Amino acid sequence: MPPKSSAPLRKRNKEAEIQDGIKLQFSHAFGVHGPIRDNVIFIKAENNSGDEKEALLFPIGQKLCIYWPEDNEMAFFTGTMPNVCAMLAMATSPNGKFVAVCEQCTATANSGAQCSIYLIKNRKKLKNVVTPPQKEDFINCCFSGDSKILVTVSNGPNHNMIVWDWASPTKPMKYQIALGQTNVTRVSSPLTNPPGVLQLVTSGPYHLRVWNIQGDNPIKSQIIYKEHENFVDHCWLTLDGGVQRLAAVTEGGTAPNSNQRFGSILLCQSIDEDKLIEYRRTMTVVLQGNTQIKTIAKSSRGFIVGGTNGFFSVYEKTDDRKDPYMHIKYFYCGRESFQSISANFNDEHAVAYSKSGRLLSFPLGSVDMIEESEAMSRFIDVIPGGTHEGAIIDSSLCAQKPLLATVGADRTVRLWNYLKWHCELCQGFNSDDPTCVSIHPSGTQIIVGLRERVRMYNIMVEELNQFRELPLKGCRQLEFSNGGHMFAACHGQMISVYSTYKFNISTGFDNLFNFAGHISNVSKVLWSPNDSFMYSTGFDGNVYGWNLLGSEAAARFDEVNILNRACSYTGMVAEFAEGSSKINRVAVCGSENYFLELTWEEGKKDSYNTRQIDIGSADRDCITCLALSNNKKHLFAGTASGNVRSYDWPLDSNKPISQNYKVHQFKKVTGAGGSESYKGVTDMRVSNDDNYLFTTAHDGSVFVIGLQVVERGLDTKPTLVPDSRRFQLDAVQVSQEEVEQREEEVAELQKLIDEQKMDAEKTLHMEIANWQKEFKDMQEEGESRLTSERARYDTLQEQYEAFKRESREKFELEESNHVQITQELENQFEHKLAVEMERFDRLAEEIEAMQQKCEGLLEAQEKDHRRQIHKIEMEKAKESKELNMMITRMKEDEEHNNKMYREVLEQQETEYEMELQKLMSAAETDLKTEQDSTRKMQGVVQEIRTKREQEGVIMTNLKKKSLQHEKEYAKEKARRVKLEDTLKHVELHLKEREDALSDKEKTILGLRSTNRTLDNFRYVLDHRLQQLMKERGPISKHIEGLEKHVRSMYDELVVEFQKKKDSSRVLEQKELKIKTLTKEVTTSRNTARGLERELTAIKREITAMVGTTQVKELDSIVKDAYRKFVRGEKDLGGRRTSNASSMGASKKKTGVVTDETARTGDTDGLYGDGGGGGDTRQLSMDEVELAEKAMEAQRQTQWVQKTAKDLKRRLRVEQAASDRNQRNKLAENTALVGECNTLRRENAMLRREKEVMVHEISEYQETLKRKSVREEGSVGSLGMGSVVENIRNLPPQGYPEEPETIPVSGTQMKVSKSLEELKRGRSGGNQGEISAQTLPNMGGTGRLMKGSGSRAVGSSTSMRDDIVNLQKKLDERQRETEMQRIEINRLRETVRVMALQEKPIKKPHVLPAGKGNKLFSNLEGGNDGEASMGSTGRSKLVVSGEVKVSRFKVDSMDSTNKHITVFFPDVPSENGAAKFPLLAYAHGYGGGGVQTVPAYWEMCEALASFGFVITLHHACDLGCWDSHPKGFSKYYEEQLKAIDWAVESASAASTEDAFANLDVSLGIGVVGHSMGGQATYFSSSDKSDPLSRNISSAVYHHAWTEEFVTPQIPYLSFTSVYDDEANEDTMGIPIYESGQDTGLSRGIVSTLNFGHHEADILGINPLLAQFTAAWFKVFMACGAAAWGKSNRRIAK
Repeated sequence: MPPKSSAPLRKRNKEAEIQDGIKLQFSHAFGVHGPIRDNVIFIKAENNSGDEKEALLFPIGQKLCIYWPEDNEMAFFTGTMPNVCAMLAMATSPNGKFVAVCEQCTATANSGAQCSIYLIKNRKKLKNVVTPPQKEDFINCCFSGDSKILVTVSNGPNHNMIVWDWASPTKPMKYQIALGQTNVTRVSSPLTNPPGVLQLVTSGPYHLRVWNIQGDNPIKSQIIYKEHENFVDHCWLTLDGGVQRLAAVTEGGTAPNSNQRFGSILLCQSIDEDKLIEYRRTMTVVLQGNTQIKTIAKSSRGFIVGGTNGFFSVYEKTDDRKDPYMHIKYFYCGRESFQSISANFNDEHAVAYSKSGRLLSFPLGSVDMIEESEAMSRFIDVIPGGTHEGAIIDSSLCAQKPLLATVGADRTVRLWNYLKWHCELCQGFNSDDPTCVSIHPSGTQIIVGLRERVRMYNIMVEELNQFRELPLKGCRQLEFSNGGHMFAACHGQMISVYSTYKFNISTGFDNLFNFAGHISNVSKVLWSPNDSFMYSTGFDGNVYGWNLLGSEAAARFDEVNILNRACSYTGMVAEFAEGSSKINRVAVCGSENYFLELTWEEGKKDSYNTRQIDIGSADRDCITCLALSNNKKHLFAGTASGNVRSYDWPLDSNKPISQNYKVHQFKKVTGAGGSESYKGVTDMRVSNDDNYLFTTAHDGSVFVIGLQVVERGLDTKPTLVPDSRRFQLDAVQVSQEEVEQREEEVAELQKLIDEQKMDAEKTLHMEIANWQKEFKDMQEEGESRLTSERARYDTLQEQYEAFKRESREKFELEESNHVQITQELENQFEHKLAVEMERFDRLAEEIEAMQQKCEGLLEAQEKDHRRQIHKIEMEKAKESKELNMMITRMKEDEEHNNKMYREVLEQQETEYEMELQKLMSAAETDLKTEQDSTRKMQGVVQEIRTKREQEGVIMTNLKKKSLQHEKEYAKEKARRVKLEDTLKHVELHLKEREDALSDKEKTILGLRSTNRTLDNFRYVLDHRLQQLMKERGPISKHIEGLEKHVRSMYDELVVEFQKKKDSSRVLEQKELKIKTLTKEVTTSRNTARGLERELTAIKREITAMVGTTQVKELDSIVKDAYRKFVRGEKDLGGRRTSNASSMGASKKKTGVVTDETARTGDTDGLYGDGGGGGDTRQLSMDEVELAEKAMEAQRQTQWVQKTAKDLKRRLRVEQAASDRNQRNKLAENTALVGECNTLRRENAMLRREKEVMVHEISEYQETLKRKSVREEGSVGSLGMGSVVENIRNLPPQGYPEEPETIPVSGTQMKVSKSLEELKRGRSGGNQGEISAQTLPNMGGTGRLMKGSGSRAVGSSTSMRDDIVNLQKKLDERQRETEMQRIEINRLRETVRVMALQEKPIKKPHVLPAGKGNKLFSNLEGGNDGEASMGSTGRSKLVVSGEVKVSRFKVDSMDSTNKHITVFFPDVPSENGAAKFPLLAYAHGYGGGGVQTVPAYWEMCEALASFGFVITLHHACDLGCWDSHPKGFSKYYEEQLKAIDWAVESASAASTEDAFANLDVSLGIGVVGHSMGGQATYFSSSDKSDPLSRNISSAVYHHAWTEEFVTPQIPYLSFTSVYDDEANEDTMGIPIYESGQDTGLSRGIVSTLNFGHHEADILGINPLLAQFTAAWFKVFMACGAAAWGKSNRRIAK
């Protein structure tokens, strides 16, 4: 049991590998190993505190580490196999949980390629996959998208790609794919694979291939790009809307006839349904000088490209389908060569590994704002302070500061702080090579050995400041003494000891000792603890001791010469006798792979003991350096293979090695004569507290390894972090010059601060003054606003009160009306309810009767069903019984057959055994005979064999000579084949260049021809534009007039509203004022009355006092008045009565007005005579003034009331006028709506009348036809029926008055009279005349037959005239309506085009260039594809003569309209043998019926002029009616019906001109516009099987489709960027791409100057017919099968 006191300081060793001893734990490291595939990767992992953060995954030495830059922490993976010596590649899984590492193993007979999988969470190995023994290693690996499959690529003589199911416990290897000599630089798998398929992509020199692994035929490869390019890397980009893209980069090369280098970035796209990866486009990268691209990495916003010369380029995603990625910026950052790049998850920065061994971080978030001049400063070392870029030569550890000094082959000296884990200082030596270093124990000074001198530097904050210099050449070893007052310098075979503090003028340092004795360079120097003794060893195999104190100073200690051997010593450690211990030990090691230990006791002679301990025989086991712990218990050794070993000290010869740890990466060096050597660990140091072991090596890395002491499986150290109190961390050195410079900077800054402060105070003072002024202005403005708002509030309050009062009155009125209406409605409802209740009772009785009837029927039906079910059950039971009997009989037959079979089988087996015995006996006899003959022949053969062996020796010699000749012949043959391949490649390259030049010349000729054509069209377009501008003037004027009218109406309404508002406001103000004045008058009146009453009472009492003569009575009256008027007491009624007589008597005497007289007298008596005798009364001035005020108040009240009445009257007048205007407007609107409804009803009525009259005409026509059969010579009747039919079928206004074919009585006849001729015929009496040659042969002689037919014709003449007039009026109205509609649509289109011209032009979608881009130039009637333009702006007709038009009625068409119009060339007699193919045109939505011919007249006429017969059906104007479902989904069947009808008419040898020159064997084409484009799209697809009808090509004019299908014939799609209904993005390009997998010829044309109506009359494009005809002429000449698998594209 361990002691209890030590238990709290210990923890259980998790790995439990070491029970007692020392265990090495990797704490930190500086550096990076590479280059390997994916040298650095961003991951998310938990740090030492358990928080998941963003981290970097990269290798250091032989360790794979995770580094958290934010926390500056590092963790290492464990579980590496002992036979692993290097890492070659690594890859992380897409789910971020695993990392796979391709490892190089030590070459043995049983070694194979190996790859290990580690779990990132706990950094331990899960599994390793190994191939059978073979000489190869894995150099590439990747995970599948679901992280379940691992793919590795080997680099053996024959490259192999192996697919591993790495989670499988039994058979992880699934497939092995032989790649041959193909060198693979990267293998990858997409993030999402097609279902059931593992898709892999490999790239390399002249190699970019896709592998699909699936099922029994697992391997299918596809070459993505066939050009000979050196693909150095590729990557899968982030998912964009479910689309996976692949980006591959080439190394780059010099362009022909140029010194400029170019690289390429290939963008490919994954197609899941086809399991293919399709090449899309190439992005060119311009490179400077000899720059080469090396790597590409994805980011969430695009991708990054890196290469040599510090080339770093950033690309980001765009929304452009043509250019999905846009180049942002590129930089050149000096001599760095980026081999691997990784971007973090939010694209804030990227980390790149350079070939020099640096990890550099670059900010991506602000890449567009970084200038090229400052790019180098933006690349920052990920490891703070950077790392060495080459081998580390020497190191030194400071005692009083946490500093480790290293010197490297990159001519730098670095100081590493192992508390903060960063490089604290880096000093470069460009002019001289540093060879060794030693740091002073105090950490304030450092000495560096150079080739020509030794320098001492003071360690400052930011640099090393040179202090002294020692002219000493070839110094290879420097070491401060433990006290720091001396240092030893080893130069060549000499060891010199100098004083650190004593100064010598000549040398700079005081030389204390010079030791000589070594015959080769000194490799190691050791100081004793008290600096009194020193050991040295060298490459001469000698060990010496040197005394530095006492009388034997500078004497050599020769007793250690026992260790001298004929070898090279590379390491030495020593244990000196200290304290009670008097034992000295010295151990050395070298190139002979053994330890040599010398032990002796201090002061005792003949106590020397030497031991030799073997440590291995391989060159890799050679020890290069040694380090001894300060407690003298553990020895550490670094080997040439980069490993670190730990030994127990003193050494044990039985078991010297305690543990072996893989740390650094070794380098294999080939010396003179082909000898190989290994370079691994260069130096090792142990910290004073024995917590850390520092190792440096040739790979440029520094490892800090924790030393944990384990006792009984428990860790004795709770933490390995050094105690900061052990170090002197507060003191730093700053030079005087730097201090003065900082003081000057501080003074300047203080001065600048004072100036800024003064400026700020001045500015603040001015601002305060301005603010005070502004505040005062704002305060005044606020007060004024407050006053105005208060006034406004008062006004609004008055308005609100008035409105409230008015609303209350209206509400009361409405409520009374509502009560009355509600009462009426309740009465009506009760009446209706009574009626409905009566109806409900009647229906309830009927329903009850019906239910009874239904129940009876159900009962009868149920009885019937039960009877039928019983009958069926009986039948089924009978059938079941029969089947059971049949099954029983079959079982009995089966048993009988089995029994017979067994009997026959037994009999056959017996017979076979007898025959076998006979055969065996015969064979034994033959065998004996054969053996005898064989023995005889063996002797003969032995003789022949002897002769053959002699001849074989001769043949062997001859074969050797023959093989030599064959090898020479093979070499010559291979050389010749190589030269022939080179020659073929050059010839092929020249041929391709010639083809390219010829294609370019053809393209130039085509472009010139197109330019000429466009020049011709320009004049026509200018003329058309001038016409449009002229037409635009009246429209603009009309629009301006309407706008002015609207503005004037709006102004009138605003003025009227404002007037009404002002009058309402004035009225409300006056009402409010009246109300206020009324209240004031009432208050004043009441106050005056009260005062008057008081004064009257006082006067009355005074009068009583005056009239009283008795003193006692006067005293009583005064007291009563005092009580009443002063004290406010109530008057006593008795006293007033007693004094009445006296008061009455006094009235007559004085003549003063009393209360009674004032109250009973007339009010007019104030200024006139009073009643009762006519006595004049005198009034006081106060009373007169009070009366005047009362009269004035009364007059004001009367005036206010009168004014209020006037205002109310005016308000009622204004309201009445406003209501009258509103009613007038409402009446006008009602009249307009009524007029519109009347017009609609009239239109509907006219349509119905037209349909009725058309029906009557048809019936009358049929009647005439039936009569014409019975009557002889009834030419007039027959002619009139034809005339009526001709009038009914005449085209609308604007149609050419061409002869028209009309069916009559089952035959065809031609009417040669137009409408004007018919009018003239009626006026001249020659109406209805028809040529006799056109009449059918009915057996007549031209005279009338017997009967009353002529009278019928004569009596019905007036009726026919009326019908003709009505039909004419209906047609004229319909034509006017249609022409107005067409004109309105045309004006709308013109306005829309003008509006579009003012908008910025959208950049059209341009297809990639390819073969066949030349415009068609074989059009007839043109020169090199030029189209001559006529005065109408339409293409010039090619076939001589005019285009004719005929219309037919076909019963098979949809019932919406059964007519078909046919356009065909009118070929002269000399061209009668000419034949033309057939085109079926389908109209768009709303373009059918009567609008078909006027809308598509110009297009069909122009197409027919190029030599085609055009069928234009009228059916399905707004959708097909007979199809199911109704609409346009089956509209393509109408186009096919028109084709079948035309083919049938042509094959029936029709006499019609329309089909006289039709030859369907030349091919049939389909073309359509808008919804007709969809019909054409379906007609050319597998929906209709176009090849069965000999349909050879199709053209879509702005097709709009609700379903994308796959065309079966060549097709051309017209679209436009300004098409509001079917533009190129939504319809044009998807229709074009729908046939990309068929291999058919296809094309797309996108126009810039026309919209959706490019094919109809609203926006006809003259070139559209020419391009359409050209397409059909190309593909109808040979048929669809003759055209190969090319995709022809027509440029925009």
